[in-house]
Order: sequence, then structure tokens, then C-alpha cells
Amino acid sequence: IALNYDSNSVALLSIDQPGAGSPSGTQSVKVTIQNKGLANLTSCKINWTVNGVLQQPYTWTGNLTCDFNGSATIGTYTKRLADYDTIVVWVSEPNGITDAVLVDDTLKATPYGCDKSLSGVYTIGNGKQYDFQNLNEALFMLGVCGVSSDVTFKLAAQRGSTLNITDLNS
Repeated sequence: IALNYDSNSVALLSIDQPGAGSPSGTQSVKVTIQNKGLANLTSCKINWTVNGVLQQPYTWTGNLTCDFNGSATIGTYTKRLADYDTIVVWVSEPNGITDAVLVDDTLKATPYGCDKSLSGVYTIGNGKQYDFQNLNEALFMLGVCGVSSDVTFKLAAQRGSTLNITDLNS
């Protein structure tokens, strides 16, 4: 594999927070960057948007040698309940110079705003009196929001039918 190192280059490795399914409300946005340049990375700009709205840019400072990582909390935003947010983050201006390698500069995350992790008994059926309208909706919430203790799904369509989900952490 051919490596393409410029003297000054920075890569955005990950958007670490918020997670895929995390509580609605104020959330920190944390990212990990990597020095991809031959020169030590002492600064770069980290730009970001939430749902298409530009946020206050963050100026990272430190001292990273080639291929070393650094992390930063670049700001906070208010996560929406029961909806996806789109967060786009990109890095620029390593050591105050234009980054010649742009392919590794931008990432996107789409976290879901959970009310809380699941715990207890939930009903599934058609109508407002049920917690979930169908099994797919219940399993979606289970997957993105997680569980904090045992969960039981009671299926209204078939009387007496239940789906117990226990000890997922073991």
C-alpha cells in the first residue's frame, strides 16, 4: 500500500460522541483526529454542522507526531427526541496550512435521540394504547436505545403471546 504523506495533513478518524442511540437533550460532540503529515501537528480547525446548520468551529492545539491521534470535545448541541440528527464534521488547516489530502477529512454521524433505554414490559399492537405499533419498531428502539434491565414485549395481535428478552449483557 502506497502511503501519501504531505508535510502538513490531518485526518478525522472518528466521531466518538454522541453514540448511535443516546438520550435526547444536551450532548457533547467528541472527535478523534490523526496527524497524517510528516511535520508535527500543532493545530488544526475542526468544523461541524448539525442538521445542516454550521456550528462554532473548534481550534485544536497540541503536539502530535506522524500517525498519532488526539481527541477533542468540539462543542455541544441539543439532540432531538425520537428523531435522527445529522452531524457532519471536517478538519482543515493543519498547522495553519491548506491540507493537500482531503479524502480523509470528513465524517458524518446520524445519532438517534432516545427517551431512555428500555426496561420493563411493553405492548405491541395497532393503536395509541400500545407502546409500539409493530415488532419492527420495538426491535429498532431496542437496538438503538439499548436496555437497562429485563424487557418483555407483549404482542396484542396474539393473546397471551410474549417475547422476553433477558440477560443481554451476559
